[in-house]
Amino acid sequence: MYDNLIGDYVILIDQRLGSGAFGEAYKCYKRGNSDVEYCMKIIKKSIPADPQKEEKQKKQLQAEINTFKQLKDQDCENLVKMIDIIDLPSKLCIIMELCEYDLQKELLQFKKDNKWPSRLEIIDMMKQILKGADALIRNHIIHRDIKPQNILVQIVNKGTSNQRKIYKIADFGFTKYIEDIYAKANLTRVGSRSYCAPEIMRGNKFSCKCDIYSYGIVFHQIVYFMDFPKDYKNEIQLNQFFNQIQKTPYKCKPLNGEYGNLITNLIEKMLIYDQDERISFEELRTHEIMTSTKRLQDSIFLPIQRTFNKEDYKQEMIKNEEQKFQRLNLLIEIFYRKFLLCKYFVDFMKQNTILNNIESLIFQQIISLIGCQQILYGFAMINCIISDLEPTIVNDNDVPQLIDLLNQFMKKSQENNDYMKLQKQLTNDFYQSKITYQQDLNKLYQLRVEKNWTQNQSQFLFLQKSKTQKIPIQNCCLVLQDLTNNSRYINDLVSKYDKKIQQFLQTIKQIDTQFDIADYRIINPDEIFKI
Repeated sequence: MYDNLIGDYVILIDQRLGSGAFGEAYKCYKRGNSDVEYCMKIIKKSIPADPQKEEKQKKQLQAEINTFKQLKDQDCENLVKMIDIIDLPSKLCIIMELCEYDLQKELLQFKKDNKWPSRLEIIDMMKQILKGADALIRNHIIHRDIKPQNILVQIVNKGTSNQRKIYKIADFGFTKYIEDIYAKANLTRVGSRSYCAPEIMRGNKFSCKCDIYSYGIVFHQIVYFMDFPKDYKNEIQLNQFFNQIQKTPYKCKPLNGEYGNLITNLIEKMLIYDQDERISFEELRTHEIMTSTKRLQDSIFLPIQRTFNKEDYKQEMIKNEEQKFQRLNLLIEIFYRKFLLCKYFVDFMKQNTILNNIESLIFQQIISLIGCQQILYGFAMINCIISDLEPTIVNDNDVPQLIDLLNQFMKKSQENNDYMKLQKQLTNDFYQSKITYQQDLNKLYQLRVEKNWTQNQSQFLFLQKSKTQKIPIQNCCLVLQDLTNNSRYINDLVSKYDKKIQQFLQTIKQIDTQFDIADYRIINPDEIFKI
């Protein structure tokens, strides 16, 4: 039994999360803040009379610590994050973010309840797991023990209309840093047999593609009700399966319905016997299932749990009306806060910067353009202007249904003071921002003529286009990034601002990735800009 306090963390002894050969895991929280709970993995440092196990344990601990440290600044929600490490004489404590359960438990529960995820939910699970896999491989990390037990499930915004599941790759005890991820090497044979690639089980040299095979087995289980590609119960049967796919590539059972062919195509490419022929991580990034299917969390209309057929779809359109309106209001709020963030930064510059410096005015104008585009998205929702809606919303929803829903929302808004207040503020600011943007742009061009300024031609052309064309936000952010990277004046200017203003600028530069509208259901508007 452990003391209730380790370092600054209070251990909840009665809430054990799991145990293994080397230690146990408990819920914990940081002293003074019991609202935020973590998982603490407590690992005993010595195993008496078993030096082999002790050496194995040391290697696993070091691998896990090294990987956590390497991924500390990695901005990927699909990897379990380490919070802290406490190294004591008798034990090592790793504090990580807390998840509800693992994928194995979730799949077993699905099977027990006889309620398997819908096709779109399955795709969402696969895409999330592949995002985590991509983050690992970009950091030259091979996992070597991919299985459902090592993919954790975190539920965010629990019990609200914005509830969402996040799938996170975990357990980095067998990870290995490899400089050349595709170079085959004599690495230690580790991992769980049923998920191991043929090259590992047969003692051959292997590369990062061993993980791709393991992900393929996991995906097969997600799609086919926990079934493995073949009913192998021992190593002999597993080798028989390898012999079969060596001669004839594995073919999945056909999946009828939407996206069925895409799913089976992906799994088949991941389970190819010859690692040289197996799909690569670069090809996974561009596979059609990653690029052309809707993201589950994008849907304005439907809650998380559902089946996917026309009748159920109609029923879901009728239900949960208030939840749909709350989601629309949240989207409008997000666009408005993004605008306010840009406006705050520009106003700060106007008050604290030399007004006749052309580079600073260009910098200011591009940030204004980003803000104007964001408030236009919100204004378009309020006024049902489909041509001006944010592209993700149009692309990922049925447009006639979206128009109908927006019209219903505007009628319902008359009965909600909060909705009306936001819409009034946004509308007033929208019209004022158009006037201000045009005035500032005219001033910039006038100053350019007066000073006979010939530099920054690409930025001037970019701003000129904004008069007559819609400029995608990502293009604005790229121009802004380029200006901050290449202008010494801008860098010197920003370095004099306080940390809060510098952080605002960092957020603006990444505004469409840090607060991706496709993930709107888990965005807190106060994290963008607090009013």
